[in-house]
Amino acid sequence: MNHKLSERLVLLNYFEKASDQETWMVKINPLCKVILTILFLVILMSFPKYEILGTAGMILYPSVLFAMEHTSIKKIVKTLGPIWLIFILFGLVNIVIDKEMISVPIIGRMPGGVASCITLVLKGILASAASFILVSTTKVEDICFSLQVMKVPKIICIQMMLMFRYLSVILKEAESMNEAYHLRAPGQKGIDRRAWGSFLGKLLIRSIDKAELIYESMMLRGFRGEFRLEKNKKIKKKELAYLLLWTGILFLWRCCIL
Repeated sequence: MNHKLSERLVLLNYFEKASDQETWMVKINPLCKVILTILFLVILMSFPKYEILGTAGMILYPSVLFAMEHTSIKKIVKTLGPIWLIFILFGLVNIVIDKEMISVPIIGRMPGGVASCITLVLKGILASAASFILVSTTKVEDICFSLQVMKVPKIICIQMMLMFRYLSVILKEAESMNEAYHLRAPGQKGIDRRAWGSFLGKLLIRSIDKAELIYESMMLRGFRGEFRLEKNKKIKKKELAYLLLWTGILFLWRCCIL
């Protein structure tokens, strides 16, 4: 358990440090990245459940960005692997439910359950990959600001930011309590079931206390629920061209598959 908690903390630190790097993707205006990610997800989900070819073609967007950012394939698989496994399990259910034979372009005739399984898995993998790119290249404050500019209710944006910040607090407290528990019970694997209730209760209380301190610190530093970008983060012509280029490519591909 301690090893898994450490991995989650390392992952959160990776997202925070990656968004501070001076790569070309990080420098792009966050509003452009958020709009493009939402557009990609909407177009991706618009493909019918048997449309394997159209869904597979959407791999162009995340693969190009991963290549440009020199993101390690090992890092992607390690981070998103558990999520992809869930999509695969859900997709396998379709094979049992839908046994009707259908005709798929290029591939030919095949069971509908297999086609819908492949489509579902592809959509899950591509959607999670696009979200991974956004989170790893954009600070959570900038994402929340962009959503607020897009008229998403401010209370939702604030909740998203605080959830991300407090997640690391919960993980650190859980890691600390886990270490303390195993120091008192050396050689024991995991946490005894009889201690689960008190462990979770103490974790909740300690996390709330730390969260209150963090929120008070934010208020003392002038946070009032508003997200602002610096002047140098306004949309530039190159960033607008980047947004329009990808928008055109995605819409063109979607129109070709109609």
